[in-house]
Formats: sequence, structure tokens, C-alpha cells
Amino acid sequence: MSENYDSQDMRSLFTEYLRAQDSSFHLREEQIFLAEKINHTMGHGGNLLAEAGTGIGKSFSYLVPALLYANAGYKVIIVTATINLQHQLVDYDIPRMKQLLKLQVPVTVLKGKRNYLCKRRADLFFSQEQDLLFKTEGMKEIYDWTQNSSTGDKEELSKRLDIPQALWNDIATDEYTCGGSICAKRRLEGCFYLEQRRKAREVGVVITNYSILAYHLRMQSAKSSDSKSSSAKSSDSKSSDSSDSSLLPEDAIYILDEAHRLPEIIRNGLVTTLSEQECKRVHDLFLGKKGFLTQERKQQGEFKDVALKAIDLYTTKFADVMEQFSSIQKTIQEWTLSESQKTKTKKKQEKINFNTLLRDQETGNRLLDDFFVLSTNIEMLRGFLRELQGSFKDKQNLSTQIGNVHQWWEQQQHIALGFSQDETSSKELRWCEYGEVTKSVQFATVQLQVDDVLEEHFFNRVPVSICTSATMTVFQKFEYWKKRAGLRTTSEELLLPSPFLYKERVLMAIPRDAPMPTEGEEKYIEYLKSMLPKTIRATSGRCLVLCTSNSMVRALGEHLKKELENEESRVLMQDGRYSSTSLGRKFREDVQSVLVATSSFWEGFDAPGETMRMLVITRIPFTSPEDFFFKEEAAIIEKNGENLFRTLSLPLAELRLRQGFGRLMRSSEDGGVVLITDKRIIEKSYGTILRRALPKCKECFDTTKNVQEEILQHIRHL
Repeated sequence: MSENYDSQDMRSLFTEYLRAQDSSFHLREEQIFLAEKINHTMGHGGNLLAEAGTGIGKSFSYLVPALLYANAGYKVIIVTATINLQHQLVDYDIPRMKQLLKLQVPVTVLKGKRNYLCKRRADLFFSQEQDLLFKTEGMKEIYDWTQNSSTGDKEELSKRLDIPQALWNDIATDEYTCGGSICAKRRLEGCFYLEQRRKAREVGVVITNYSILAYHLRMQSAKSSDSKSSSAKSSDSKSSDSSDSSLLPEDAIYILDEAHRLPEIIRNGLVTTLSEQECKRVHDLFLGKKGFLTQERKQQGEFKDVALKAIDLYTTKFADVMEQFSSIQKTIQEWTLSESQKTKTKKKQEKINFNTLLRDQETGNRLLDDFFVLSTNIEMLRGFLRELQGSFKDKQNLSTQIGNVHQWWEQQQHIALGFSQDETSSKELRWCEYGEVTKSVQFATVQLQVDDVLEEHFFNRVPVSICTSATMTVFQKFEYWKKRAGLRTTSEELLLPSPFLYKERVLMAIPRDAPMPTEGEEKYIEYLKSMLPKTIRATSGRCLVLCTSNSMVRALGEHLKKELENEESRVLMQDGRYSSTSLGRKFREDVQSVLVATSSFWEGFDAPGETMRMLVITRIPFTSPEDFFFKEEAAIIEKNGENLFRTLSLPLAELRLRQGFGRLMRSSEDGGVVLITDKRIIEKSYGTILRRALPKCKECFDTTKNVQEEILQHIRHL
């Protein structure tokens, strides 16, 4: 790549041109410096890692050079972890930058296939469910949208009304029933998904997410494997999605925002699963009451004898597959019952390492044999599908759909065959997820560490990668992230602190007389119940309480409701009744409200202004040792003779703590109190490491009473 804009151009662009276009544009030296480095990397190629503290305005730092390069003909792919950031870029930041720069660069969003309406499936559904249009509330509006939408994007519909997920599953584009370009050519209105794919190929800037990147990497990995290469030679097993292996271009400028989430989301996106429930779902899409082959038979009359015979053989073999699943499920149930009797515990849902099952010789032998028979049955089932597909060579659309189903069963056979083997690659993790209530079993496999996949199929292939986040470093170094993300080539590294005036605007308060959380959960929660109501009154509500467990959310949420709701402070809690998006909106709209939450609210959540004046961090966010992936990774670390706490527990806690801490200051006008009630952060040796990772603030480490008084004084003087 050649550099189009030198650093002087970039600096003058910010300090002179952008400021002249909009006098409210707030200049930050860190923002300009970051833009210069990003511009240089785009021009010369390579990798840039940039930790940019909250308030730098990193999105503008990469959007300005990105839009300029896109305008010059380069392809730019921006990848995010959250919908919130995607919306911010598409709805606000990019339109503003395009206006200020006076550029007409086309931009589009690339989402997964199931986000788009399938006109063929929608027309079929509503033709069969006419009564629903008049008997079900909102159905007429949904139908009208399916007939008039120009995008087919589910998000467009969701802004107007809620659509039941079961209904969306019946009318959405589906990888198993999709006829691809053949179907699109037959229909005058075309295909929403393929149209979006076309736009993504043609425009200068594409906004997408890490799940799409994970899907792309999975396709690339499969494409390069020997098994995929051999199966690709058979034209009768090709599906409409064969082009998805090149879903994202390699020759592009990649900007990975919220990059601290990259390894985790890629791993989750590479998980492959095998379950009776999903097999039934695909079968129903194929030959069920509303299945595409069933509908074709109704419309076209009886099939040829060869097709009818193949359908009968497939149906018989599918019953054998289901019977084999029942045998496997029975074995898992018996093992689980035996284990619960030994441990005197019973879990509603749990993940079980497959190697744990194999260690029980009787259980292991039964499972290995059952999975071998299952894979054999699926192989035979695939043979009947090939015969069926061959009988419809004169119906390209139908042949393509059957090819999709065949390809899916091919993937299931590969998974089943993997579970029929006693030993696998040391990097591969196999597990079973068993539901005590539903009695359902799902088997899954993934590479626990995805560094090799990212190195081979991403970093070694793309010419430019800009990886940025507010929290990428651990112990003020990028080594932890680089190791997990597979970045082993040379990279430039930037560590830019937040420009916000934490020392003036934020008080970090820690009560020294609080009990240790490790001394007992009940005792610790009772302490929080006694001190939080009075402390929250000092800020007149306006408080986000971050917990590390659902049980703590319930305990504190219910108590605070009793204590505060008669004092004009509405208490919201993340108890599953409302989505995270809905809870966040309610909290922002009700200025004096209190939100008790966990999980998603530790990061990616913004509530600037008067809405939040205090952030309570109830515990250092160490990952539970019972977390399945943590436990499996811990076993590898300990086997290698490494220090588990220093190598994994502390780095994960530091990153999560910094993300949580960052919820308070979202703009230069914000400020308030970060109350950390877990005194391990000042009494344990590792507490110094964690505090060093946080912004420098005013500090009050004192008794609960004195902390509460200091909080009141700080809030009064803001």
C-alpha cells in the first residue's frame, strides 16, 4: 500500500479543517496522535495495537483516515464486538465525519444471514397462516412489513414492534433452505441477504461484527483442510453458501475495535455442535409439515419413483439417527444420575468435559460405540440425500436446497466421528451440555485457544490491521492479548491514557472495615445491605451497582427496592424480566434510578451526564473457578507448570475491572464516585497491581462511616 496522507496532513486536517467545519469539534492531542499512527499504518502496512483510554475519541481517530483511504479506492472493514458501538458508528460518527470531510463514501453493515427476511418463506408462511393475520396482535403489521420493506433487515422491524423469535425463524433467510442466487433470479424482488452481500463487496467501508469474522475464519479453516478440499470436488454436495468462504476480503484495511473481546468471541464463534434438537429442526425444515420438499410436493404433485424411494430411505435412516441419539442420551443420563448421587448435588444445566465421561470405562465404551454407529448412520443418510438431489437436476433451486441439507449433515457426521475417537488433538476441547429439566443433550467441540486460527487465517493474510480498545494491556503490556490473539508478527504498540480529569472529578472510595468477600457470602451481602442504602442516598440514586453473580443481584436488588423506592429512587435489577437494552434505557431515562446488574453492564454500557454519579463495584471480578472454559484453560496452564493466578486469573480480573471502572466517566463533564466494597484491592498484594491499572483518582480508604461522609462531600462539590 502507498501512503496518501503524511502526518502533517493528518494533524492539519484535525486542527484546522475539521475545527473550521464545526466549532464544537473537541480537539484532543491524544486523538490526533492516534490518527497519525493509524494513517501511517494504513499507508505502509502492518499491525498497530492501540490502547486508547476513554475520552480520546478513538473512533474519530480511525474514521478520518479510513474514510480518506476508502475514498481513494481502498477497502476498509471495521469490526466491532457490540451492537451499541455498531449503531454509534453507523448512525452518528460516520455520517458526521463524512459531512465534515465532504466525502460521499458509501458505507454498509454486513450481518449474518438470519438477520434478513426471506421473501419466499414469508409468502409461503402467510399463505398457510391466513387466520393469524386477523387473530394475532401485530401480525398484520408484520405482514405489511414483509411486503414493503426495502431492506428485509430484522432490526428495521424490531424498531417498530416486537416480533416473536419463533415467527422470525419461519420467515427468515435460513442457511438450510436458502436457494441462493438461483432463487433470487427466479424472484423479481431478488434476495435481501444476497443484495446486502453485493453491497458489502462494492462499497468502500463495511461495518461488521466479530461473529461474522469468526464465521469467515471457520470457512477459511475448513477450506484449507484436507477433508474440505476432497468434499469440495464433489459438485453434488455444493450449497448456495459456497461463496461464503470468501465472506470478507483479505486485501483490505481491517480495524478491530473493542479488540479486547477478539479471542473470546472468535472462540465462541468457532464452536461446532451436534444435538438431537438441531437435527430435528433441520429435518423439519426439509421434510416437516412446512418443509421445503413437502411444499414442493404439494405444489408440483407426485415426484419421480427414484425421488420417492430416496425420500423413504432417508426417512428410515433419519429414524435410526434419532434412535442412536436416544441411546447416547440414556448413557449421559445414567452417568449424571450416578455422579449426582456421589456428590449429593444436582445441576439444572452443566457442561461436562467428554474426557471426564471417557474416564468411566463402561460409559466411555458405550459412548464411543454409539457415536461410531451414529456417524455411520449419518453417512448412509447423506448417500440417500445425494440420490435425492440427483433426481432433481432439472430443478436447480430445489437441488441447491437439498445440497445445503447434505452439507449440514456432512458437518454433523464429522462431529460425530470426532466423538467416536478416544483421543483428539491436545488443543481440541470436546464437551457435552446436559439439561436436567429438558433432558436434552448437546455435544460441542472447539479449539480452546484460537491463536493459531487467528494467526494463520487473519494476521498472516491481511495487509493492515488496526486493533484498538480502551482495555487491551495487562500489567501495562500487550503480551497477554498478543498471545491469545495469535499476533506473532511485528507490531507497533501505543498506550494512550484517558485525557479525562479523574484526579479532579472522581473519588475512589474503599471501606477498610468491610468484611472480606472470601469470609462468607452471606456475611458480605449483609454488610452491603446495611451500608449501600445510606451511601446511595448521598447521590440521590443515580447509581449503577455491578455484581458478579445473579444471586447477589437478586439479594441486593430486592433489599434496595424496600429501602429506597419510597424516596423517589426507582430500583431496577437485571433479573431476566427485561433485556439489557431495555434496562439501560430505563436507567438513563430515570435520572434518580438505581440499577443493580451483572454480566453485560460491566462493559459497553454508557450512561453519561446526571444519570450516574456513583458506580459500586461489589467484588473484584475474578472469573469463577467453576466456569467451564476457565477450568479447562486452567488445567492446561497448570499442566505446563505455569502460575495459574498470574497467568490467567489476575489478567482476566484486571481487564474486567478496568472495563467496569470505565462505566462512570463517559464524557469530560461526568464525574462522581467509584465505590469498591471489596477491600482485597487494598489489603492483598495483587491489589496494588489492580489499582495501578486504574486511572489516578482522589482516594478515600477509611471506615465505612468516613467513606460515606467523604462521598457526600465529593458529590456536593461536583
